[in-house]
Order: sequence, then C-alpha cells, then structure tokens
Amino acid sequence: MLSEEWSAQAAVDDVLDQFQPAGFVPDAAFVFLSSAHRDEAETIMSLLAEAMGFRVIIGCCAEAVIGPGREAENAPGLAVLAAALPGVHLHPFHIGRDDWRKLLADDDELRRRVGVDGRTRGVIGRASCRERV
Repeated sequence: MLSEEWSAQAAVDDVLDQFQPAGFVPDAAFVFLSSAHRDEAETIMSLLAEAMGFRVIIGCCAEAVIGPGREAENAPGLAVLAAALPGVHLHPFHIGRDDWRKLLADDDELRRRVGVDGRTRGVIGRASCRERV
C-alpha cells in the first residue's frame, strides 16, 4: 500500500482505503515514511495502530518509498506492508542512541533487551526517524 498524500491523516486514510482483504488480521506492519512525513511519524504510527490493531509496528524514514507499481521520491510517501504471522512471537524493543555502545560490549544484556533466546530465528532493527545510530 502506498500513499502520496501530504497530511498524516490523509495519508493514513489513503493507505487504509487500499487495505480491504476480508478476514485478514495483521500482526505486524512495516511502515516506510518519506522525509516529508518525518515530523508526523508518531502520529502516523498511532493512527495506523489504532485503525488496524497491529501487535507490532516497525518503521523508518527514507528519501523515497515504494509501493505497488510506483515510487514516491522527493515527495510525500507512506508505504505500509502488513503481515499476518500466525505462531510467531513478536518482541518489540527500543534501544536508544546512547545505549548502543554499552550493549554491544555486553552480549548477555543485549540478548535480554532484544529478546533473543534459543527460539529466535530473526531480529529486525531500525534507527528512529528522529535519532540516528
């Protein structure tokens, strides 16, 4: 799903209008925002979470975002990939910019914060739209 609307509410409404599959209950969303939406990132994430009921939302800002058959470059863009992940345990986490160096030096604490255990098969991380690692 891809929207090129300027305001947060219009972009979210546009994406939601494109999302209509019956019976599909998404567990996770991967959200990509162009820099035009950077200041509205928290609002967009909240609106999407409220409307769709995602258990986890992972997002990032980019210079351009892509969606079905098109790309929003040097323009507002909101792209959302929704996923149903039955049987998958999702463990959201946040590590602030000032914590990374300390955690990289302590394997056990890093595993604890990220939620890694013997069942973990993958970890997806991101840097905040507002802070760079």
